[in-house]
Amino acid sequence: MDMHLRNGKVVQPPPEPNAGKPNIVVSNGTGLVHTSQRSIGYEDGKNMRNFLDLVELDFIERGLEKRQWGEELKRYLTGDALGYWLYLRRTGVPLTDWEQLRQRFCAQFCNITKERMKVMIAENVWRGDHQAYSARFAAIVAQGVSMAPDLLVGYYLANLPVEIYREITRGGTRKLADWQEAAAALATTAAPWRDSCEDRLRFQRDLEDAKRRWANGGREPCLQRERESRGNRRNDPTDSRCYACSGRGHVSRDCPLRNGATRRIGETCSRCGGRDHYARDCPTPADPTPTPSSPVLDWPAAYSKCPVFSEPYNAASTKPGEVVQLEFQHRRHTFRFVLPY
Repeated sequence: MDMHLRNGKVVQPPPEPNAGKPNIVVSNGTGLVHTSQRSIGYEDGKNMRNFLDLVELDFIERGLEKRQWGEELKRYLTGDALGYWLYLRRTGVPLTDWEQLRQRFCAQFCNITKERMKVMIAENVWRGDHQAYSARFAAIVAQGVSMAPDLLVGYYLANLPVEIYREITRGGTRKLADWQEAAAALATTAAPWRDSCEDRLRFQRDLEDAKRRWANGGREPCLQRERESRGNRRNDPTDSRCYACSGRGHVSRDCPLRNGATRRIGETCSRCGGRDHYARDCPTPADPTPTPSSPVLDWPAAYSKCPVFSEPYNAASTKPGEVVQLEFQHRRHTFRFVLPY
């Protein structure tokens, strides 16, 4: 390698493109072509599935034949993965069979076994979103071991509803090549199915609401709302009705317009005769032993010639000019007369 002198120091020239990468000689039928290996890193077995997919793309771009992929794979391996490749070579496993070699590497280094992969697929149930369903299935396939395309198609369709399965397979007459084709068919079928399910759910809710309204006694929504509001007004103490002023929020005995106004019959105070309060609110003290007073009535004209009145009046020993008081008990009334002599 040539050295250069820069500012009194010996420096190395910049590395050339593709320096340090092995040159691969590929025969294209007309001659030998030197190509450089694309750097994709090394794999120790922790991400074997995705690594093998990337290696296949690199081999195809470089134009290598498929029987050469097994021998070329050792250039990308390190650690346990390289040790396993050497083990297969020592045991006589044909490295020219790429599919068998790939399955052996996936079975050795993939963390998800075939049984675990089936369990994860079984847990990927249909929830109405075809995009999420296909994305979860793709993640499981990427992490698991390799399976035949027809098996993946069967597992993909297994968790779908019967109606969608019948639509995708056209009643069992359509054969799908791989699960990606099944996912594309599901995308064209799931959208109208989801719309129909939403319509069906809306009608179910409408019927449930109708049953609930009928059970509550309301045949129509407006009638039910009116009954509920009527019950709320009845239970609300702040919505009282005043019969004196037809107002709301108070009763007639607390009506502000009744202060000083004449009350109806039966609303007069029985203790003092007032009209602005009741006996329970009367400030006049109650007499513990009330003495009923007899009413004083005027002399009736019909009794002026009655001998009952004339006898005590004539027999009274009075002097001229004095006042004579006469009392007469008739049935339940007491008559008291004040007459001049």
